[in-house]
Amino acid sequence: MFGKQTLAGDPPQLWHFSVHSILAISEKALEKCFRQAFPIRLGSRLASLFLILLASQPLAAADYFVTPNGAGKKNASSWEHAAPQSMIEELVNGTMAGGDALRLGSGVYPRFSLSIHQGGEPGRPKTIMGVDRGEGLPLLRGEWDLDRPDKGSIGLRLKAGVSNLRFVDLQLSHHKVAVSLRPVEKGAEPASSLTFSRVLVSHVRHGYYLEDGIDLDFRDCETRRYSKHGFRFEGGCHRVKLIRCVADCSEGDEEWEKKTELFPFGFNATNGGAPQSNFTFEDCVARNNRMPLQKTSYKNGDGFVIEGGVAEVTLSRCLAWRNQDGGFDLKSPGVSLIDCIAMRNSRGFRVWNGGSLTNCFSGANGLGLWVNSTELVEVEGSTFYKNRVAALQTDDRSVAGIEASNCLFAENQKVSRKTSRGPVRIEASAIGDDEEPILFQEPNEDWLGDSSGMDSMSHPALGYRYPGSSE
Repeated sequence: MFGKQTLAGDPPQLWHFSVHSILAISEKALEKCFRQAFPIRLGSRLASLFLILLASQPLAAADYFVTPNGAGKKNASSWEHAAPQSMIEELVNGTMAGGDALRLGSGVYPRFSLSIHQGGEPGRPKTIMGVDRGEGLPLLRGEWDLDRPDKGSIGLRLKAGVSNLRFVDLQLSHHKVAVSLRPVEKGAEPASSLTFSRVLVSHVRHGYYLEDGIDLDFRDCETRRYSKHGFRFEGGCHRVKLIRCVADCSEGDEEWEKKTELFPFGFNATNGGAPQSNFTFEDCVARNNRMPLQKTSYKNGDGFVIEGGVAEVTLSRCLAWRNQDGGFDLKSPGVSLIDCIAMRNSRGFRVWNGGSLTNCFSGANGLGLWVNSTELVEVEGSTFYKNRVAALQTDDRSVAGIEASNCLFAENQKVSRKTSRGPVRIEASAIGDDEEPILFQEPNEDWLGDSSGMDSMSHPALGYRYPGSSE
């Protein structure tokens, strides 16, 4: 076997017994086995009990080591004897058990594509992790090309229902899809307990394309330079948490933007499959989702897109910056936004099905907040700054309208604009003008929400207040 060794001097056959197999052996056979391994005088019942207790203990987790070309004996037992890239799939699906870790050393792993159909165990996930051995984190590279976006490999292909996996400190690039989770058949158990930490994805069509997964956790993950979507949850995903994640379609490269596909989105929870629920976004960033060469009159490209079949959605301290259409395009019922910022989008916040904005900032957009909801949208303690068309707008189906209180409105073309019967009610707020302007600490249309620069000096009790770093 690769890497995993029995303890020195231990009979290998002894350590491979399971509890069930031991209980099926006669007491006399247990005593014989025990006495062969440990030639001391103990009663047969005590020997049997010892073996049962021994077998009930979990095996120690093992580490397996891989480099692009391998080294030494190439048996994955150490860096000096690392297995080559060609052995990764056998190690993951055949050799590794729950709790084991596969360590990938520095270097480029060319034409990389890994299918995983055997996960770990509850509380003992299998881990695939990168290790910087002096030349950076490992790069799992495919051959995807922006000029042929629908062709290419899948970097990590997770079989439907595969569970208990951790991915840590990896780089994936040039894949059609960096990470794919396939949907389960009707009645089958979905995948669960999949964790991604510090996974960096670039030059892809889709960063993540996931379906039918429960307890999905993403921390400090980034998807940059994609042609379609950064993080896509197609259906059947529940209890999804994204912390400090980034989706940046172009990194501001206008030449890249000319080649993106229709509807580039940063974070996208769709209506494409089964209903979805319980999505939490904290300190996430969606930037530069643009496709300027769209031939239709309505040019789409959004930061955060949550469709109507997704329930229980909360966004905290998230930033949507320079997206072609909506910074936040939210159809989920009763969505909650706390400490969120929309800057330099066509429409900063788009709310379709009721919800609330608390301590949010919308600046340098076309429209600050656009509402097309039969349910009320409540805005509390938020700031609207230099929006080119209007700070607030009710449209089409809006009936209950917008209620804004303790807010600031500074240098907007209009405070509110209506194309429906939905009312706009503003209470206990301040609207700046030439005689009484609203003053900020460090006003800046390129502000990224990383300082107190847009806290008001003239109205400290109103509007957005910087919540402080989450670090």
